[in-house]
This record gives sequence, structure tokens and C-alpha cells, in this order.
Amino acid sequence: TAMQVCQHLGGDLVGLRRYANGNLCLLVGDVVGKGPQAALTAAYLKGAFDAWSRAVAQSSRQVIKSLENQLAECLSSSTFATGVVVTADLGQAEWVVSRAGHPAPMLLRSDGSLLVLDPPGIIMGTSGEVPFEERGWPMQPGDHIWILSDGFLEEESPPPDVSSFLRSLTQLPGEQALVALTCYLKERGQVN
Repeated sequence: TAMQVCQHLGGDLVGLRRYANGNLCLLVGDVVGKGPQAALTAAYLKGAFDAWSRAVAQSSRQVIKSLENQLAECLSSSTFATGVVVTADLGQAEWVVSRAGHPAPMLLRSDGSLLVLDPPGIIMGTSGEVPFEERGWPMQPGDHIWILSDGFLEEESPPPDVSSFLRSLTQLPGEQALVALTCYLKERGQVN
């Protein structure tokens, strides 16, 4: 994996947990807003994710629901966040996804096809009673999951060149892939 440090404070969060049964759970989220308040809220939600994901394996839907509950019970009623949770369920050999207003993950298959993993789900923070869905997609050898934040894709469906571009990134080492992704975003005017 590779990361690039940003130049500003914001509300992005990432969490990864391997459960005792071998399944992996990946959380990507974004607190609405910028600056210290968004960063503190993101840190709070990440800490909550770390705490209960250590205690018990949860489904993707349960993780999203737990984050929603944290927002509703412990934070300001005007705090909102998006999130997506992807669980690699090794026992069932499937990718299990739940979303809350976050851009849908993309599944790049080894044959070059691109699937948008898009279970419905509204932004967290609207109510503690929101039902979140989860859906599963079969795993295949050579799969690559791409989870992006709101700056990468402004459209609901990926532009036509994204599939071939993401495929080319999978052939590069992590640091080179990150540089190529940054250049791509700069060309599209999505980063400075």
C-alpha cells in the first residue's frame, strides 16, 4: 500500500482490521467539512472502529450502522459523514459492501472488466434509525478493489477511461501507482 500526505487538515479516515476468522474489513470514510473539527470527528470515528472491530467481527452493514450510532449518540446533530466498508469474506469467497453516501467502490477483474459495487445507503448523521444495506459479489483470482474518496469521481458512474487507467495502476509498484494516480487527478483538475 502507498499513501501520499496531504497539505491540509480534513475529515478523511481509513481503517483496516483482520478478524480472527481471517476476513479483512476495510473502512474508508469522510466527515463533511474541513479543518480541525472534521479531523477530530474522523479521529473519533476511527478510534470507535478500532475499538469495536478488535472486540468482535462485524458485517459491513454492522460497521456502517455502528458508525451511524456513534454520530447520533455522541456528536453534534449537525455532523455528517460518508463511509464505505468492504469485507473480504474468505469463507464465502465474496466481497461484501455496505455504503453510507460514499462513492461506490470499483472492482477491477483480471479480465479488465470494471464493476461498480453500489449498494444504496444515505449519508450518516441524518438519523439513528437509517437502514443500511449490504451486498456481496463473488471473489475471483486477480481482483483489485478500488475505494476512492469524493474527489476522484464526481460522477455516479466512472468515465470510460477509468477501467484501463486503474488496470495500468495494478501493474505498478505502490509508490509509482500513487504518483501516476496523482498525475491523473491533476490532469482532471481534481488536485493541486
